[in-house]
Amino acid sequence: MLFCRLVWLLPAAFALHEIEEWNILTWYRQHYGDLPETTDRTVRMGLFAYVSIGLLWTVVALRVRSRREAAFALLPLSLFLLTNAFQHVYWAAHLAAYDPGLVTAVTLLVPVTGVLIWSALRQRLVPTWYVAALVLINVPTVVETIRGDGIVRFEIEAVNSIGAALGGLF
Repeated sequence: MLFCRLVWLLPAAFALHEIEEWNILTWYRQHYGDLPETTDRTVRMGLFAYVSIGLLWTVVALRVRSRREAAFALLPLSLFLLTNAFQHVYWAAHLAAYDPGLVTAVTLLVPVTGVLIWSALRQRLVPTWYVAALVLINVPTVVETIRGDGIVRFEIEAVNSIGAALGGLF
């Protein structure tokens, strides 16, 4: 039961993280030379969509029949957010400056995802190889972050695309 209660911390931490990133466009413009044409509204709509997807993912995962299935469904989201937290730490160290999202990445995403992963493993809801596989899946993102200095990453393009699509609806 502990895992299923702790899971709600994930979308809450993610929402607070995206709120910290609310004005990230200025930072993007300072550090990415190939940023696509975008607006604050577009980026914010994309961030809102990401939070909504994370919340929906959590709700759906918890509607399955077992805690084990919920853990298998939720750990990919956890590892994605943990990887994003490490990206923020890298950017701050590499650029020797604050990047929007850094504070919540360190104070919320790392502890919450760490506790969820630990809880799933401790309660034997998932095998260690599953967590290891999820870590390996995220290694290319970390490598691309380090190698792609000044190049717009997939996530930024996705936020922009989703935000632009939603902006056209509202």
